[in-house]
Amino acid sequence: MSTNIVLTRRSFLGSIAAGSAAIGTAGTGLADDRSMADNEEVYIVLGGGGGLSDQLVSQGYRVLQELAGGSLILIVGPADSEKDLRSLPTVNDAVANQTFEVGDLTQKTKESVSDTTPLSEQQWDKELTNTFSAHDIATGDGTTLAVIDTGISPSHPDLESRVDMEQGRLFRNGHSHAGQIPVTFQKDGEFGRDMVELPAGTDIDGHGTHVAGIAAGGGTDSGIIGTAPDATIVPLRTMFYRQISDYYSVKQITVADTLHALDYAVEIEADVVNISLGVGPLSASVTRRRLFSAFRRVIQYAIEQGTVVVVAGGNQGMNFQQDSRYELPSTNRGVISVAATGPNDKRRYDSNYGDNVIDVAAPGGGYDTQDKTQNTDLSEWGILSSLPEYIDGKQYGYNAGTSMAAPQVAGLACLIREIGPDLHPRRVTQAIEKGAVELSGESTAGLGAGRINVNSSIERIASQQ
Repeated sequence: MSTNIVLTRRSFLGSIAAGSAAIGTAGTGLADDRSMADNEEVYIVLGGGGGLSDQLVSQGYRVLQELAGGSLILIVGPADSEKDLRSLPTVNDAVANQTFEVGDLTQKTKESVSDTTPLSEQQWDKELTNTFSAHDIATGDGTTLAVIDTGISPSHPDLESRVDMEQGRLFRNGHSHAGQIPVTFQKDGEFGRDMVELPAGTDIDGHGTHVAGIAAGGGTDSGIIGTAPDATIVPLRTMFYRQISDYYSVKQITVADTLHALDYAVEIEADVVNISLGVGPLSASVTRRRLFSAFRRVIQYAIEQGTVVVVAGGNQGMNFQQDSRYELPSTNRGVISVAATGPNDKRRYDSNYGDNVIDVAAPGGGYDTQDKTQNTDLSEWGILSSLPEYIDGKQYGYNAGTSMAAPQVAGLACLIREIGPDLHPRRVTQAIEKGAVELSGESTAGLGAGRINVNSSIERIASQQ
C-alpha cells in the first residue's frame, strides 16, 4: 500500500515506497540541524572537474559533505542560487535539496500473531523462497548490511546481537550524527516532553526494524528468522521528526540525506545496502532529471566500490514501461529494483512493475487485487517480522509492500557475498536473477527475472566457487 507525501516548499507530490498504517512514532529532540539562515538552502552540486570544493568555498558557499569521491557535494548557500551555481566552470549541475513530509509507513499489528506456533513457521515468505534450506550453505556470516530507513531497534531480541549501533548514524539536513542523541517519543498521537538518550540509529517509526528483521533477523528460538541471520546490520536513519509545536511534529526525509547515507555505507565498506524508502512518482521536469543524475552518481560510485544496492520498486501500481514517471532510486540503473508478490506468487496489486526497471520480485505480502487483500486476514498474506516494543508494545507484527520485498533480496545478496566476497555487484545481481522462478499467468508480467528462489541462487554460486 502506498504512503502519501505532503507537498512542501521545494518538494514534489509523491509517495514513499513502504507500508500503509502507523504503528507509533518517535522523534528526535535535536535542533533543526539546518545551521543556516531562513534565506539559505542546502544544494546538491554535481561536479565536472577538480577543485570544486575550493571553488565553492571561494564563492561564499559552505561545504557540508563531499560524496561519490568528490564528484557530488552538499553545500549551504543563499536561496535561489541554482543558476549562479550552474554558471561556475567546474559545476555540471546543481539542484536545491528536496524535503518530503512522510505519511504513515507501517500497518497496525493484529492479534493474529500466534502465541503457540513458532514464529518461523508463520513465515510463509521464507518457505516460499526456500530460504531455510539455503541456510545449510550460507547464513550471511561475515557480511555487512546497511539499512537506510527509519532506524533499527537496538534492543530487539532477534536483532540486538547483529546490529552495529556504533557505526549507525542519523542523517539530517546534510549533517550526520553518531553516538547517543536525545530522542522524544510520540505515541497514540501525543508528543511527549521527556527526552531519552539513545543511539543515533535507533528506530523512530517501526518500519526500519521490520525491514531489518526480514533481511537479517537473528533466528532466536522463539523469534523470526531473516534471510541472512548472521549478517551484521548497520542502521542508517534518514528519517527525522521536525517539531511544529509542543504536541505536534511531522516526519521528514530529504534527498541529500539519502545520498549521504548511501555514500557512508560505501565508506564503511558495506557489502549490501537496502533502501526501502523511495521518492516518487516524479513527473517529467528538469528537477527530476537533476535528482536522477545525483542518485546516478552515488549509485555508480557504490557499484564501483563493490557495494550492492537493493531498493524497493514502489507501491503506486505503475507500469514503468508505459508510465513516464520516475520512482527514485528504483528507476536508476545499477540498483536491484524489487517488486512485491504475495503467497499466491502473483504481483501485489499496488506494486510497481515493468521489465525495464524491475529486476526481480520477492514476497512483499498481499494479493493481486485490493479486494482480496483487504478481505483476507493479514496473517495469511502479511510479512511477519520484528517491531520495536518501545513504540507499540509489541515485538512482532505484519506489514506489506515493496518495502518488505526488498530486504528479502538484500538478505539473499548477503548470502551470496558470504560465498563469494569479491563478486562484483553485477555478478551478484546475475546470480539472483538466474536463480529466480519465472512466473506465468495473470498479474505476473513485468517482474523482471521472476520471484527469487534463495536456495537456487545460493547453490548456483556455491557450485562456481
